[in-house]
Amino acid sequence: MLPRTALTLPLLLAACSSYPSEPYGSDEHPRVDPRDLRCVVVLSHDGPGTGSGVVLRPDRLLTARHVVEAFTDDLDAEFRLRIGFDWHRARIVARGPEHTLEDDWALVDVAPPLDPEKAPSAAVLAAATEPGYHPKPRQEILLAGYATRFYPNRIVDPRLPVPLVVTRYVSTDLKRGDSPPSWVLQDRSLDLEGMSGGGAFVCDATTGGPMLVGVFVAQSRDSSSLEGPLGISIPMSSSSALQVVPLPAQFCR
Repeated sequence: MLPRTALTLPLLLAACSSYPSEPYGSDEHPRVDPRDLRCVVVLSHDGPGTGSGVVLRPDRLLTARHVVEAFTDDLDAEFRLRIGFDWHRARIVARGPEHTLEDDWALVDVAPPLDPEKAPSAAVLAAATEPGYHPKPRQEILLAGYATRFYPNRIVDPRLPVPLVVTRYVSTDLKRGDSPPSWVLQDRSLDLEGMSGGGAFVCDATTGGPMLVGVFVAQSRDSSSLEGPLGISIPMSSSSALQVVPLPAQFCR
């Protein structure tokens, strides 16, 4: 969805470039089937553009603030939101207070509630709700969201399993004053338009299942090259970074 600013990061990662329909696994990462990530849903509205969200419970989603800002001009009023193929009434119940990378998150309540059989709630890593949590150095991270590049003619089909992008945790961005830090992940400069608001997952060592640790908010390059409205219109640049916001404190309320 919409672009974001961030820092420069060298090209470090190889990742998939076509629709990732096969389960993913590696020596350090348990096998994950995209069909096990039905908690990640595609969001849209009357106009063009799509985003992603993560089901926290049948009536609540976690997404990026800039995604819902694209769908409504009044962040305090109820608005219509399409989740998959179905329309819902939606209201933002908490959001990042500033237009900064670290505040690019929103909690959205929806009615009627989602069918838990079709869109189950995400499993959350308990440690990720603690202040200061971050993944281990170079730990594999799965980003799950409806990036349009993975679909023919960039038309998202919610009936297909959510696309996955494999990356690694690089560092925590501590250069933004007193704001809660975001995480910097490796990037291959894939065009990830539409993945904003999707989930960042690690695999639980006990169950092997994907556990939610944050929300994907931006793929960005050197700030001197980013002008114009905020959004995620991704150029193919070798100096870009993926940014994830940790679970907000309001998540636990």
